[in-house]
Amino acid sequence: MPFEFSHPYEFDPAYSRPVAYFCMEYAIHQSFKIYAGGLGFLAGSHMHSAFDLKQNLVGIGILWKYGYYDQVRKADQTMDILFQEKVYGFLQKTGIKFTINISGHEVWVTAWYLSPAVFNTVPMFFLSTDLPEKHQQDELDAACLYELLEKEVIPLYYDYPQTWLEIMKEGMRDIFPQFDSARLARQYYKELYNSITVS
Repeated sequence: MPFEFSHPYEFDPAYSRPVAYFCMEYAIHQSFKIYAGGLGFLAGSHMHSAFDLKQNLVGIGILWKYGYYDQVRKADQTMDILFQEKVYGFLQKTGIKFTINISGHEVWVTAWYLSPAVFNTVPMFFLSTDLPEKHQQDELDAACLYELLEKEVIPLYYDYPQTWLEIMKEGMRDIFPQFDSARLARQYYKELYNSITVS
């Protein structure tokens, strides 16, 4: 591994087994805007608790380039949203780079490191695709998604909550048959668990 890191404590024997904790968002500190709500607060609290309990745990998440949106006020004092690129001086470059296959092409990913000393958490890594190797199409796709969120999805949620609710209900009715837990468990067992060969 091209990047060395360590926990700033001796592991409690009760928690010495190494664990990697993956989450889409972490509410670690108000200045680190990579969270939206409940899941983030739960995951962030776990990172602080693991530090306090001296667990052998690392957190892995996503470094959202624009964070979750900022709420601002329009001239008429109604709420609006702002996607603004975030830069965090407390994150360290790791030099770690790898590719993952998404929709048939390789996407370059890097990892940024958050030291436990910054916010009293376990060591944490945040994945980002913001690299020179990124395909131009990936950049265009991301920009289109952010624009869709900013111009259509979020205003619909805030300005027309009943319409939003009906769209969500219709979507759930349409996709529910594809996402029952028994089918997911069978697929997981067949494709992931059962494919591992024990030597």
